Amino acid sequence: MIVGWIANTGSFYHSEVGAGFIGAIIPGFMVGYLARWVKTWKVPKPVKAIMPIIVIPIVTTTVIGLAFVFLVHDVGDGPPQSGGTSPSPDDAVSCA
Repeated sequence: MIVGWIANTGSFYHSEVGAGFIGAIIPGFMVGYLARWVKTWKVPKPVKAIMPIIVIPIVTTTVIGLAFVFLVHDVGDGPPQSGGTSPSPDDAVSCA
C-alpha cells in the first residue's frame, strides 16, 4: 500500500509525472513476490518469529520503494531541457 502511494503520487519524489493506477499496482505485485522470496530465507529460530511481523514488511517495502522512486524519478523527468536552471556563480551563498 505504501509503495502504491509512492508510485501514484509524483510529488513524493519531486516528479510531475505520477505513475497512475497501473504504476501503483505493479510495485504492489513486486513487493508480494519479493516477500514470498524473503520468506524462504533460512534464518535462526529467534529471528524466524519476527520475520512476518517486522523483517519481511520493512525489507520488501524499503527495497521496492527505493527502487521505484529512483527508477520512476529518472524515467519520469525525461531529458534535460535546454536553457535549464543550472546554478550560476552569482547564486552562490558566501559563508563569510
